[in-house]
Amino acid sequence: MKIISRSSVALGPDAENRIVASTAPTRALGAEPPAFLLLIDLLSLVSAFGLAYVLAPTLKTLLLHSTGAMGAWVALLSPEVIIESRPIRDVAWVLLVMAAVSVLCVQGVGGYRPLVLQSRTRLVLTSVFAPLVGLSAITLIVFAFRSASWSRLF
Repeated sequence: MKIISRSSVALGPDAENRIVASTAPTRALGAEPPAFLLLIDLLSLVSAFGLAYVLAPTLKTLLLHSTGAMGAWVALLSPEVIIESRPIRDVAWVLLVMAAVSVLCVQGVGGYRPLVLQSRTRLVLTSVFAPLVGLSAITLIVFAFRSASWSRLF
């Protein structure tokens, strides 16, 4: 058996219109550009924010109208029992803070280096640690402003 090379092989016509194998330009496995990883992180944060913005009023309605102990507990702890959701302009700051802090945290621990240069432990810890730091920043801002309407989810 003959090994041609470790690079990809593409089929294409030569000068006499015969199909021949030629090597195609390749990149190293796991050498994703940092801009691509950053884009994926931002897209996942925006998607999660959009999904939470759409589902939160429905979840609030279900929990407030349940007849069990959970409904009474949520109604007791809720500072405002209105069902409407806040306008997007009132909650957009949460996305901006979460995105900025999460991206800075991932960058700080070296999460945008090529994936083959990172251990699995670093990948898992970065995936868990960065969102928790972002949520901590949002919580700190909410408590610093002492806003009663933002102190709880419901």
